[in-house]
Amino acid sequence: WQQTFHYFGLAGILYSLVLIAFLRENKSAYQTEATDKKHVGGIASVNEGFIKNCYNEGLIFFAKSINDFHFNNLAEIDNSNYGIGGLVGNNKGQLEYSYNKAKINAAINVGGLIGINKGEVTNCYNESKIQGYFFVGGLVGNNKSGSKILDSYNNGQVIGTNYVGGILGSSCYSELKDISN
Repeated sequence: WQQTFHYFGLAGILYSLVLIAFLRENKSAYQTEATDKKHVGGIASVNEGFIKNCYNEGLIFFAKSINDFHFNNLAEIDNSNYGIGGLVGNNKGQLEYSYNKAKINAAINVGGLIGINKGEVTNCYNESKIQGYFFVGGLVGNNKSGSKILDSYNNGQVIGTNYVGGILGSSCYSELKDISN
């Protein structure tokens, strides 16, 4: 199955004051070879609202390799806007009591829960294999300044090349409390 939009996910983009509760995505597969896509998430590509009690147990595959993105240097990769997550590609809102069991194979900003996090994650977990090249984390691939991750854990295998962690691929000035791998 192949989509041609810039944002992939069951809900696309969630804006402020949007609540998704008790939603599941099962046996999903997102696949693309194009390089102009932005975010991929099993539940939402971009979350600016509130997601609670949701899960994904499918598969997310995005790009064949780092070469598909045609970056010139590491700084360009670091500033990439691509976010690929089991639940949310780019999180600017809240994610609570949700989990991912979807295997993920992507290139940049890859997380078991969230690809790029600028929001808050509470009581969530990942239990699947996460594989990527840069900024790969069991929970979050690229955790940005001001974000929060609380009472969450990763129990999945994490494989990557650069900036790889069981919890976070990269994190900057964020609040982390009671997280484990």
